[in-house]
Amino acid sequence: MKNFFKLLVLFLFSCHSLLYAKENDLHEMKKACRKGDPDKCYNAGVIFSSGKGVPIDDKKALYFFKKSCKEKVFQGCYNVAVMIENGRGTEKNVDKAAEYFAKSCEGGVAQACLNIGVMHADGAGVAQDNKKALNFFKRSCSEEFTGGCYNAGLMYVIGKGVEKDDGKALGFFHKACRGGTSAGCYNVGLMYAFGRGVAENKKKAVAFLKKACEKGSAEGCYNAGVMYAGGEGVDINQKQAEIYFEKACEAGFRVVCNKDVVKKYIDENRLIYLELKEKCDTDLKWLKRVHEYCSENECGSELKKRWNITVKQYNEECSRFTGTLFED
Repeated sequence: MKNFFKLLVLFLFSCHSLLYAKENDLHEMKKACRKGDPDKCYNAGVIFSSGKGVPIDDKKALYFFKKSCKEKVFQGCYNVAVMIENGRGTEKNVDKAAEYFAKSCEGGVAQACLNIGVMHADGAGVAQDNKKALNFFKRSCSEEFTGGCYNAGLMYVIGKGVEKDDGKALGFFHKACRGGTSAGCYNVGLMYAFGRGVAENKKKAVAFLKKACEKGSAEGCYNAGVMYAGGEGVDINQKQAEIYFEKACEAGFRVVCNKDVVKKYIDENRLIYLELKEKCDTDLKWLKRVHEYCSENECGSELKKRWNITVKQYNEECSRFTGTLFED
């Protein structure tokens, strides 16, 4: 078992579900649609695409969505794009789908902005253009669609369409996390763990990894377990480590499904933790004695050299036990 994934979650989100409505009186919808009510055309499309009370008929659904789109019901444009992209009710046509996603995005449908952004990132149906992709992701995010926030953060992390900027990436991942995107929470956790775009803070890292776990991230559960097993950002806690490894297993992270492997890993980490803590306690006592001595006496060069080496090691390895930091 490894102690940490050192890569952030690196995949683009997209949305391919149709948008739905609540009405279900198909006869009245069709009648109103014929009289020029585009919202009723849209709802008729929903009924035919979902099969609520009638057999699913993708051709009729597409017909009604197109009618609503023509009259600037932009959710209808989005649904047309999804159907064309997936070959529902018509031949699959990615180029045409891109046109409808773009139109829907211009009308303020955040999911459409997300999808046309992904298409620009991949060069699918449109020219490959990372700058345009990022702008569409930001637009989707500004409409509170968290998949767009996550994707914008990803572009800043890997430097696509923009210079790498972990600080800005972290801001977008935070927003994605607040909106319920588990990968956003997971990436925030790892950025705190490794000090990317923010000062290293293992305590905050654990909090976000746990939040990612709660939202269904197997990697978040696994790494929360790692933190508890090694006493990183939290007091070492074998029971909590076992709980989070079990959650990771249930979420599909198979490496922690073997309880014997997990127990061995936790026991080994506990020994490492206790040995390090004992060393840190010894170093802390020595540092305090030397500090007291040198405040009243002249310290020799060899003692100063040893002091500097010990301080550096202590600050790197031991401050999590006491919170005490020493100056070189």
